[in-house]
Amino acid sequence: MKTNNYEIQTLQAYLKSLQEFGILTKVELKKALTQAKKGKITNKKALIAHSKKDQHQTALRLEMKEGLTQIKKTAKKLAGYFLEFASENQQQAIQSSELSSLAHYFCSYTESIMDDLDFLSSVQSLLDKSPLGSLNGFGTHFLIPRESARKELKFKKLQINSLYCARSKEKFSRLHAEVLSQIMLSLSLFANDSLNFLKDQTLKLRKSYEPKDLRKILKLKRHTTETTLQSLETALKFTKAFQTSENTSKAKKSQIIKKLAIQLAIEKKTHLEMATKRIQKNFNKFPNLTPQELLKSKISLGAPGNLDINHYKNRLRKV
Repeated sequence: MKTNNYEIQTLQAYLKSLQEFGILTKVELKKALTQAKKGKITNKKALIAHSKKDQHQTALRLEMKEGLTQIKKTAKKLAGYFLEFASENQQQAIQSSELSSLAHYFCSYTESIMDDLDFLSSVQSLLDKSPLGSLNGFGTHFLIPRESARKELKFKKLQINSLYCARSKEKFSRLHAEVLSQIMLSLSLFANDSLNFLKDQTLKLRKSYEPKDLRKILKLKRHTTETTLQSLETALKFTKAFQTSENTSKAKKSQIIKKLAIQLAIEKKTHLEMATKRIQKNFNKFPNLTPQELLKSKISLGAPGNLDINHYKNRLRKV
């Protein structure tokens, strides 16, 4: 829905509260509601104690609230796909500065998105308060039933102080923008890593998607509800299309070392020889262990060998 539709909803809710208060008759209300759809009210009684700024702020809050609901649904779905991919790839060894796994990385994206969802929920709770009827901050001589307008617009609570209603617009807009920024930060980490994984062939795609779609996430400078939803959908699309390019559980240690060295050289922009020596040094600490056994040996909580995936599954159910 566009903003002007929210404006219409807000105006219609206010008109109904005027009829409840006794300023408008039922006949006048019916005519005013029809005119409201066109954005023009001719009955002057329908504009008693009415403020355009008040109406606009309420409409904006409705738009932000509904946008966050859509984002929350998509982000939760994405976290689920991240977790599913992690569960399936716990033995897929990769190397950044240390030996890790694809599951380790995808669990990090999962936890990051879950934290974003927690923040989103707290901001959404603040936004779910109706400021309608505050009359631009200083109230009115009429005891307009603001509670009725709140129920009509399906706000959970009523914002009480009329001055705070007017002054909170910037505060709530900034909180809303920060939610989008945090989600985009999580998606940027995913997009950047994914491009590296595709480049070094740790991952490949089941479908012919263009990596440029991932780069768009990194290039975004202005975050809106629309661009955030588009970026979440892009991340969903790629996660569902990812598959590992080789089964490392069956690969020889020499093959693993070579592959990880290439990854490290690309990531750190260093010589392949130096990267190979660094990885070989790590492997030599445990000469009798396979890469998968090395991963399992990292048993501190949250490390590749102890990801505690059930924790994320339980947490996701509560979102």
